[in-house]
Amino acid sequence: MGLAAIVGGISLVPLSLAFSLYGKVPLPVTFVLGHAAAAGLVVAASASSEATARRTTGLLGKDRRTGRIAPAAVAAWWPYQLGLRCKLWIQWRKNKGPKGEPLYNKVTPQLYIGGWPKSQSALPPAPDLSVVDVTCELPRTHETAGRYLCLPTWDTHAPDAAAIEGAVDWAIEELRAGREVYVHCAHGHGRSATVLAAILIADGQAGGADDAVRLMRAARPKVRLNKKQHAGLMAWIAHTARLKN
Repeated sequence: MGLAAIVGGISLVPLSLAFSLYGKVPLPVTFVLGHAAAAGLVVAASASSEATARRTTGLLGKDRRTGRIAPAAVAAWWPYQLGLRCKLWIQWRKNKGPKGEPLYNKVTPQLYIGGWPKSQSALPPAPDLSVVDVTCELPRTHETAGRYLCLPTWDTHAPDAAAIEGAVDWAIEELRAGREVYVHCAHGHGRSATVLAAILIADGQAGGADDAVRLMRAARPKVRLNKKQHAGLMAWIAHTARLKN
């Protein structure tokens, strides 16, 4: 199920409550419920198609250069941010068990894949680490000795071919400089895997899409590209083939 369906469905709950409780509860309560519903429905509409998803990655206020989200944007979109953080907290708690998934895994000697690092200490312990952030909804919370690239993308979607190509060129430059590279999204399963697959192929470490996915799954078994992400990776492969001709 895509982000739009999940968030849109959940947003109907506060929307229904706002209508049913109007005039029966204090006005601020109705306002909060309406705000929560409106925020969720706007996010759902923004992520409802590939076309809108690629045009609205700045909706939540994330700065592409710094990776930070301004306080005003957090205040405007707090219902979505609150729900997202609760979801991540539940996932982190679940992964603390003996069968839990680590935040990140090392795929090759220089490449990591994983989820959102909520603090500096959550990053892989590499002395010269560069980071590719494939989220548009989560803020950068760290500084690294290497460099930082933000490739803002909605959950369950993929960057377009040109954006992937830019990330690939950037990452390979970091690898050639001897740095390790951490590619992350929220959970380290889809968006980050789409970009890392392209890096592996371009760097000659994987022979194609299926080979790249097998390599990532060997290190992180829950890696899975959905249809949109697989299509995005294949579009990048076709894009690079055209550039070579």
